[in-house]
Amino acid sequence: MSGKQLIVTLFFLALGVVIGFGSSLLFLPRNTASVSTTQGQQVIYIAVIPDYGGNGWDAFVPLKYLGYPITAHENIVGINNTIVVKAGVPVKFVIINLDTMVTMNFSGNVAVPFILYNDTENGQITLTFNKGQYIQNLPIGHTFTIPKLDINIPLPPDTVVSFNYTFTNPGTYEYLCITPCGPGMGQLGYMVGYIIVQP
Repeated sequence: MSGKQLIVTLFFLALGVVIGFGSSLLFLPRNTASVSTTQGQQVIYIAVIPDYGGNGWDAFVPLKYLGYPITAHENIVGINNTIVVKAGVPVKFVIINLDTMVTMNFSGNVAVPFILYNDTENGQITLTFNKGQYIQNLPIGHTFTIPKLDINIPLPPDTVVSFNYTFTNPGTYEYLCITPCGPGMGQLGYMVGYIIVQP
């Protein structure tokens, strides 16, 4: 099984887990990302889907939107990719990057620890990046960045990245991709969204 096939398989496995939680997902508010709770921890699943809104219009897509193709002609403003979490509750972000594009190399210090799952012909490689660790020249196509919190997670192509974070202060936090990735970069509903932290 190729690396891309395994990533896609993992993606649909994660989707199956979310669907397996039952029909309760059908009652999620339509304006928030898909969230599941495991032993006091919220889990957020987001896919980076290339050309989701048309040629070059990559998007952060919460799992709840899969199966609902949107093109730039059908919905020029993108999708509502707002995420709602609770202050003080640990959140695990699982970001599945289905994009194969490489636009630059990432170099910098890790502010928030993360795990990168990468499939190779010889099996899956898991890389753990710890706080303060320096990363040099990691090929990426996107980032998951929350500027107000100094979170900047690199997203290499065809990988799954996970990290944990506990929001301590209620409020609204913008998340975005800061890697040049096409016309969807900087556009709300594509490579920009909001995290609403409730008390």
